Amino acid sequence: MQPEVAEIVIDPNTSRSYSRDELLGQGAFGKCYKVTDLVSGDSFAMKVIPLYSCELEEVYQEVEILKKLLHKNVVGFSHSFEDQQFMYIFMELCSRQSRHLATS
Repeated sequence: MQPEVAEIVIDPNTSRSYSRDELLGQGAFGKCYKVTDLVSGDSFAMKVIPLYSCELEEVYQEVEILKKLLHKNVVGFSHSFEDQQFMYIFMELCSRQSRHLATS
């Protein structure tokens, strides 16, 4: 059984706190939640991957790839961190579960 994600998630590197809001989706390796930065009020999609359930090298590779992807049709990467139980990957929060494409 997967451990529960705390209602308040704290980045151990920066001490920033995020409120876990609604569940956006669930995949084979983890869950994705809407979260809100408790200081700035910014919202993110936070992918949560239990560290016990995956190959850590694959997760680190995913983060490195996401950092490099900059395209209008790809959800933007913000930041990531881990604690003793989970890897947290913060991404752009898309309205209506889809990336809004701006026309130029």
